[in-house]
Amino acid sequence: MPRLECDYCGNEIDYHDPGSRPDRCPKCDSSLGHLQPVDITADSVKAESETPGSTSSNTEMIPDGLTLKHQAQDLTLKVEQADRVVLGRGEYGADILRAIPQISRTHCEIVYEGGQYLVTDCSSSHGTFVGAEKIDCKKQPRQALQDQGLLFLGREPFLVTLDMTEKPEEPKKLAGYECGNCGHRCDSDTAPCRECMSMEWRPFFE
Repeated sequence: MPRLECDYCGNEIDYHDPGSRPDRCPKCDSSLGHLQPVDITADSVKAESETPGSTSSNTEMIPDGLTLKHQAQDLTLKVEQADRVVLGRGEYGADILRAIPQISRTHCEIVYEGGQYLVTDCSSSHGTFVGAEKIDCKKQPRQALQDQGLLFLGREPFLVTLDMTEKPEEPKKLAGYECGNCGHRCDSDTAPCRECMSMEWRPFFE
């Protein structure tokens, strides 16, 4: 079944065949002639097969901070989302990290860039290493942290958990104005419609 979604008010209008396609939105009276219909039959089948409360596979997830769990002691450090954070016994997480002798006062830097957390050693006494291979973050800086991977501050292993959240939708961008009388579109609402001379303009968005 085809469906039209009004790009002014968001109203969804279903119809059965091309002959019954509406020309204007019954809710806000905006023109629908420029819109392309979508087939909702496949979407309906998909919706019925999905478990209620489950997250759509189309939902894009992005990192929103990370959690470091010390594997030798029952210590957990929550690192809030930030473009840059420095870990150490005298820096971020000092209340937890100062109890671990292997960790320097200024130990390593974590930056968030391109959807990844990248770690670099800050000339610490015992080094910073990533993964089971223990990649040296002093010799090879900006190593990406992996979800459920290991981060070593000196010899101290921390399990990395990336905290994920849904990526927020980007706000719609104003594309122009549509005459509420005849449906003509233009870039400005400051002059009468050149088709019908009406001043009844409605914004429409990309």
